[in-house]
Amino acid sequence: MGFKDLLKNYSKSDVKFTKHAKIKISQTMLNENFIINKLFDVDKLIYEEYQESTKTFKLVYEHSRRYSIVIVVSLNKNINIVTIYKTSKKIQKLIKDTGILYISKRF
Repeated sequence: MGFKDLLKNYSKSDVKFTKHAKIKISQTMLNENFIINKLFDVDKLIYEEYQESTKTFKLVYEHSRRYSIVIVVSLNKNINIVTIYKTSKKIQKLIKDTGILYISKRF
């Protein structure tokens, strides 16, 4: 069962944010309402991955021509947003094409 199917069991008032997610939201200059609305906009969901080891969904939403928004959630009584971040579509395509999960840049 995919995230879209599971989402039908929840409402926007069921969304909770971890402290880490709140910090990441402030760093991206977005707000909680925007993230909640994005989460429920399943037409913009372009990729989902269930991570068995952490029992979380990694969800990639189309944001603009240049960026995607990645939202990591865990589901129980509530939708717990673990973290969010923006990523360029170029990087996201590279991840999808190569199967590499993490790309780090050395400074």
